[in-house]
Amino acid sequence: MNGNLLLVVCLSTLRKLVADIGTPCTVTSDCNTTTVAGTVCDTIMSPPVCKLGSAANCTNNQDDCASNSSCIANACRCTVFTHTEETSTKLCKKDIGQTCAGLTDCVISQAVCDATEAVPVCKLAADQSCVIEADCAANSECRNSTCSCRTGYMKQADKSCLPGLGTACSSTLACDRTANTGVVCDNTNVCKLPLGATCIASTDCVSGASCSTICSCSKGYIADVPYVLCLEEPIACAASTENGIVWPEALDGHISRNRSCPEGYQGDIYRRCENGIYLNPVNNCTRRAIQDLHAQVFNGSLNSTEALSKLKQATNTWTAANENLPTTGDLQTLNQILDKVIDDIELNSTTVENVADSVFEVANNLLDESSTSSWKSLVNDKGVGADSVITTIDRFISKVVNSSATVLNMTFDMPNLFAEIGQVDSCEHIMFPSTTIKAEKANKSMDDLIVVGCGPGKQVFSGGLFKNMSGMLPSTSNDIDSLDSSINGPVLSFSFHRQAIRTVDVRITFHIFDRKLTDPSCLYWETNQRKGRWSTDGCILEQFDREKGTVTCHCNHLTNFAVLMSPTSITETNTVHQRRLRVLSIVGCSISIIGLVLTITTIVFFWKALRSRRSILLLNLCSVLLLAYVIFLAGVDKTSQHAVCTSIAVLLHYIFLTAFFLMLSEGCIIAQVVLRPFDKRNYLPALLGISYGMPLVVVSISAAASKLNGYGNDKFCWLSIDSGLFWAFAGPALTVIFVNTIISVAVIKTMFGTSAISKRTDADKIKTGIRSVCVLLPVFGITWLFGVFAVNRETSVFQYLFVIFNSLQGLLIFIVQCILDRKVQEAFKARLTRWFATEVSATATEMKARSSKID
Repeated sequence: MNGNLLLVVCLSTLRKLVADIGTPCTVTSDCNTTTVAGTVCDTIMSPPVCKLGSAANCTNNQDDCASNSSCIANACRCTVFTHTEETSTKLCKKDIGQTCAGLTDCVISQAVCDATEAVPVCKLAADQSCVIEADCAANSECRNSTCSCRTGYMKQADKSCLPGLGTACSSTLACDRTANTGVVCDNTNVCKLPLGATCIASTDCVSGASCSTICSCSKGYIADVPYVLCLEEPIACAASTENGIVWPEALDGHISRNRSCPEGYQGDIYRRCENGIYLNPVNNCTRRAIQDLHAQVFNGSLNSTEALSKLKQATNTWTAANENLPTTGDLQTLNQILDKVIDDIELNSTTVENVADSVFEVANNLLDESSTSSWKSLVNDKGVGADSVITTIDRFISKVVNSSATVLNMTFDMPNLFAEIGQVDSCEHIMFPSTTIKAEKANKSMDDLIVVGCGPGKQVFSGGLFKNMSGMLPSTSNDIDSLDSSINGPVLSFSFHRQAIRTVDVRITFHIFDRKLTDPSCLYWETNQRKGRWSTDGCILEQFDREKGTVTCHCNHLTNFAVLMSPTSITETNTVHQRRLRVLSIVGCSISIIGLVLTITTIVFFWKALRSRRSILLLNLCSVLLLAYVIFLAGVDKTSQHAVCTSIAVLLHYIFLTAFFLMLSEGCIIAQVVLRPFDKRNYLPALLGISYGMPLVVVSISAAASKLNGYGNDKFCWLSIDSGLFWAFAGPALTVIFVNTIISVAVIKTMFGTSAISKRTDADKIKTGIRSVCVLLPVFGITWLFGVFAVNRETSVFQYLFVIFNSLQGLLIFIVQCILDRKVQEAFKARLTRWFATEVSATATEMKARSSKID
């Protein structure tokens, strides 16, 4: 009895361990398949529960069927058209090409969930039959109707394909480890062998490693902490001792500090390690007296007037005795004090002049030549310098103007700066310095000048002239290559106050310090960034007179202006080449002018005999080239006046382009005559329109896009190669040369194909070919091809060839188109025959008359 009871209890417990439909499960064996056939564990659901699998008998309860299926005709069937039955699990899963969330979403017997796509989709696994490559999973292709891993990829246990050794990868987990278990994705994103792995070639090892039976880091590389990858050995500045100061080894970008300041100073001297080289030391030691003054001003224990007086005393000491020159720390601290004093000081009509004198005296001392080296070290280290003093002065002038309701008329003449605050009732323009006397005080040469356009009504203005800021200000600019540039003149500033005036006409004249420098650039100080910089926006070079040593700029706004110039890099050899090329150009162009004049005269003189479309084109070409040579000789070196030089460059650009398009028209006419002899249509008017119209379009677009920057410089009035504007000429010219070269080859080939030429001997054919080339080269402009190679300053041979051939183009045209031309020869012979016939007739008449008289 007890045994039977125990059996019943065990069977009952066993039934409870088997889940019914709707009960959670882990695998299908957890479900009651005995009572209800076809029950499966629906792993698509979360969490999985027991459900009726595909094709299992069901009632009308739709919830009994597994995911993506419904009870239809008493059987569970896949109802979503994108799904199909997976035989092993009896679940309805997604077909190829359908989006998926994981491997279990797809029909596992033939597909994988490809997560490399932007949206994961079910794709065919390796070894599955395919029709198109798009159906195959990542890193595989449809080859011979079967999905196969691409070259460099290896098949995995789940039939996916992972990159093998030497193949690009995204992470170490993405690399194949069936062939080499230790493969990693190195820092170049390639699957490679790690450090310590047995190798055959260095290309198998991670980047920066080499193979000597095992992978190890090469010279210049060090192993990372897990000893897997090789990292570049960090750049460091070597330890050194200079002026008794020991500088330890420092990593690139780090700063080494030394606190051995002289007695009476506090702070440190530091050096920055940059690209493995220590920069010059920056002396950030500051006098204790200046530090104490800084503390008193900022904690309010010293009023502004007293602070200003002590500032004068502190700064006058080094300018008077030229001893204990200011350090970088002194200059920065003193400027901070001056800035604070200007913020706090009260101004009125009785004190303004005395305060202003003191402020400008302190500023003058801060800008003294004795402080140049300290400002320069600050510029090299932080990219900022004495521009902070100029900004402080600008703020003070604005405060003076705003605090005074009376008529302002003040000048401040200091050794290192000159400032003026003035007022006019109305004007057309204002000059700063405004009078000859003030200009003489500011600068004996009276070269530095700002002329500003203004309007009606009362105008309050201020101007500043900072006489020598070279080395005290950064020379960086994003608009020009300023690596070797320096400020080669005073810094001039001008401002209007009390009312907004839109200035559109500002002309600034600078006297330059060093006339050996070249390539002047007109710039203004842009302060709308954390670090200021020089910018060319709104400023153009108007004139550079090297003999007088002046640069004139034109700007459309007001601020602080300067001129940057670069040291010349012309070697003695280059100078000799330039002189020779100049002489060759002058002689050749002069000869060409004579040849072109003779050509035009000949065609006009024999016009009745030579009249044709080619003659009209030749007349146009010769006239344009003649004009180009004359302007070239007369104005290509007129660089002292920027506006004139720019105009000459624009005009030469248009004229030479017109010449090239006329050469193209010449090629088209010759091609029509030789290649299409039966085409009698007259294309001449259209070709002339294109020849003069297209260059106008090109030049207009180039001038507008460049804002005339690149048309002329301080060396010549032509297109600048450095700015890239030269290619606005070279591009169309090369196109014409290319087309004319093709036409030349086609014309000569056609000529040699005629029966008249084919019957000639080889020697006659060669002579004919050479004569044809000589006829076509001058008028087709093909010799200008040397100019492309002459752009490189190192290829002096091509420069000489370019100058010789093209400066003599006019002479070659005269020789080929007149002296050697048969029509010209025949016309000349006919004219000689008529001359002789007339002479003979006149002689006969005269003799007959004499005979009559005798009789």
